[in-house]
Amino acid sequence: IRAVNPNARHRKRDGQSKAFLALIVQLPCIIPGCSRKPIHPHHLKAGEAAKERGYGQRATDKHAVPLCAGHHLFDSDCVENYTKAEAELKWFAQRGVDILAISARLWISFKSGGGLEGLQNSLRKAEPHP
Repeated sequence: IRAVNPNARHRKRDGQSKAFLALIVQLPCIIPGCSRKPIHPHHLKAGEAAKERGYGQRATDKHAVPLCAGHHLFDSDCVENYTKAEAELKWFAQRGVDILAISARLWISFKSGGGLEGLQNSLRKAEPHP
């Protein structure tokens, strides 16, 4: 008989940060031209985030990006013949957003102590140039 750890489900994983999520919801939606509020932290399904996810789990907070409530409800199932991770990448790419690069920049800025201003600057660097 294996001993069951009752706290196993609530164990903090590397990359979890309530402080990071609190900053994410203060940023604008990353979809170009969108200024809607409120902002929700969207946890990615693609890239490195896919390796962290288990059955019934989402990726850690370091893979969260800001999306308005409307865009956060996007349906990755509407992109047929793709996994959820592939559909997510395709959905963002169709809107001109490099979601993996933005996610990485936001987390690096947060970990380097940039605060809200650092995260805002990292988003500005990610904006498409005409």
